[in-house]
Amino acid sequence: MAIVGVLAGLVVPALGGGEQRRLRDEAEKLVLLVNRARQEAVLGSRGWRLVLSPAESSYRFQRQAANGEFAVIKEGLFGKTHETPGVSWNDLTVNGQPALEAGEVHLFPTGEQDSFRLTLRAGGESRVIKLDVVGRARLQRKGDER
Repeated sequence: MAIVGVLAGLVVPALGGGEQRRLRDEAEKLVLLVNRARQEAVLGSRGWRLVLSPAESSYRFQRQAANGEFAVIKEGLFGKTHETPGVSWNDLTVNGQPALEAGEVHLFPTGEQDSFRLTLRAGGESRVIKLDVVGRARLQRKGDER
């Protein structure tokens, strides 16, 4: 009976918390991709753009072409629209302004960028993704203002 109790104690927490795990994974993935795109912009001497779509809970990256236009990236990590199923998007601001339908965040080859703040929610938990005009994107729990 004790063995069954110990096994149940190990299995039940592993089965629960799927929404929180999905929230954490999606938030971390977005932060990592934004930071990678920042590096690509600087190293490749080309502007990049992150298009955030709160209504669709999705985002995609675009790279600036030689003619100055932004083009959809068709290969690699950035070559698709990233969706976050089961994770709701709230309170997107770009450069301090609310962005209800979509937000565009420019990443410049100089290392500067537009700022944004996005709250992701799932399973009663929240994570805030922040990017300031200089520096790396970072992830924090809702209410943690570091």
